Amino acid sequence: MSQNRVYLDSHALTEVPAWVAELSTLPALYLHANRLTALPDWLWTRRDLEILSIGDNPLHPVPDRFADLPRLRELYLHNLDLTAIPSTVAALTALRILDLGHNRIDSVPERLGGLTALEFLYLSDNRLTHLPETLFERLSSLRYLGLTDNPGIILPASIGRLTALIELRLYKNQLTALPESIGGLAKLRELHVMDNHLERLPDSLGDLSALTDLSVRNNRIMHLPDSMRALDHLITLDLRANRFTSLPDWLGELPKLRKLDLRWNKISTRPTWTESFERRGGTIYW
Repeated sequence: MSQNRVYLDSHALTEVPAWVAELSTLPALYLHANRLTALPDWLWTRRDLEILSIGDNPLHPVPDRFADLPRLRELYLHNLDLTAIPSTVAALTALRILDLGHNRIDSVPERLGGLTALEFLYLSDNRLTHLPETLFERLSSLRYLGLTDNPGIILPASIGRLTALIELRLYKNQLTALPESIGGLAKLRELHVMDNHLERLPDSLGDLSALTDLSVRNNRIMHLPDSMRALDHLITLDLRANRFTSLPDWLGELPKLRKLDLRWNKISTRPTWTESFERRGGTIYW
């Protein structure tokens, strides 16, 4: 316990200890990975609570009383066997971090797009196929978005409105295309779209001027869009397990590129520029 932040993760608890209720202040309560089947009624009276972690517990049902905790900034609801997002979560306007990963959620309410203070949204490993068209229009503070492991998901064009986004993870989704609007992610540094069914990358990818890491491993891509020659900050490019037979010369001219992974493609002739690329400190995996 630190300044009444209570850490009770992985304690094999079957109930929350009574002494926690007696604390004069309770800004944070971590109960991850226990054996809790219910939460005490007093919990919903702790309006000073700012961080609540209850993931990975056999809670049935998960109480839908989160609106009683209006100061919540971080909420961890991962691995709770949820089939829907609790409706009161959308009332938490102070929320900065929301973890709903590793559940069985098949839809996201449009109201979730009203959580304009959100910086971290984790929805990986669910059963999402569609997202509301307007979901991302107001999430202008979002810096991390995890949507991996949702096979068949379709991305709305509004994803391009996430102008503060730094990291986007979309792997293992059976995606066949990325929306052109993705070029609007002006601050994006990391884009992970491996293990999908992509046959091409959008031309707008060249507008991601802050991009440093791009992984498109294990897709069906044969060519890179010429617009990518504008990615002056790109450091790592993972093209493994695609269908490339050749590479553009401009790839060797990207000023900050240091790691290029080309394994498991069908490139028969090594481009001439690879020698100068390696001389200046770059690494190529063939």
